[in-house]
Amino acid sequence: MPQSIRLWNRFSITSRTYRAALFSLIEELRLIAPGRDKGLEQAIAFVWQHRQDRSEWLKVEYAGERLDLDWVPDRWWKQVTGGEKRTPKVEQVDRRYLEMCLFTLLAEGLQSGDLVIEASGRFSDYRDQFVTDEEFRKAAPEYCRQAGLPAQNKELVDHLRAKLTETANNVDAAFPDNEHLRIEDGEPVLQRVERRSTPENLSLISQLMREQMPAVSLLDAMMDTEKWLNWTRHFGPLSGHEAKLDEPIIRYLTTVFTYGCNLGPSQLAQAMREIDRYQIAWVNQRHISEEGLDKAITWE
Repeated sequence: MPQSIRLWNRFSITSRTYRAALFSLIEELRLIAPGRDKGLEQAIAFVWQHRQDRSEWLKVEYAGERLDLDWVPDRWWKQVTGGEKRTPKVEQVDRRYLEMCLFTLLAEGLQSGDLVIEASGRFSDYRDQFVTDEEFRKAAPEYCRQAGLPAQNKELVDHLRAKLTETANNVDAAFPDNEHLRIEDGEPVLQRVERRSTPENLSLISQLMREQMPAVSLLDAMMDTEKWLNWTRHFGPLSGHEAKLDEPIIRYLTTVFTYGCNLGPSQLAQAMREIDRYQIAWVNQRHISEEGLDKAITWE
């Protein structure tokens, strides 16, 4: 039995409850596709308009418009349209599979950011965190100075091309001595590195170390070093005149932990509910610079 049919059978068992709840969400929430492709938004309107319809198949022409099906993934195409191959000449869609496909993509889109909820905290548009063009043009020269990059367009492109060429030449020169890389049919193939043998008594040593060194939270360790060194003093409003933060040390520690561990503000906000991802991103953009980070990691 195809996977999609098994999913639909499972969905149908409690479809009355779940379907009603899902349509209630569509009614109450303002779901927006932030990109240029509005096919998913159109599909939401189409499904909502036909929510009372009990026909197995629905015509794609409605209200003088034609339903755009480009958003339907290949894995759903056959079930939704009944056709084996993708084609723009689709006249009807399977109502149940269309709903199932749409609600699945809504959940995936909210998680990936391809779909946002208006006025939401957790599922708002992450693009709103980006700096404006005016802020970018104002901060770019200083950023380039700290990063050691040319600030002018042509010079920056030439610099990056030179670095890429240098790296490519170094890779080419090292290829004859590289035991793990070979070329097959014009394509590079990277060989898996053989695992080194486990040293004798490694497990015993690890166990003894764990017994002597109890686990310590990374945030606790950061808090301790902050108490000793006060390294967050190097952070502050980049403009020099912005309003001060409430509990700045906590905000700075949280932000450094977020980006230092490569978690990202959204991931950390899910783990720490009292913190909003906008707060973390805002502090990172407006209070923390590379120069400040360099000073924070160099004790004086």
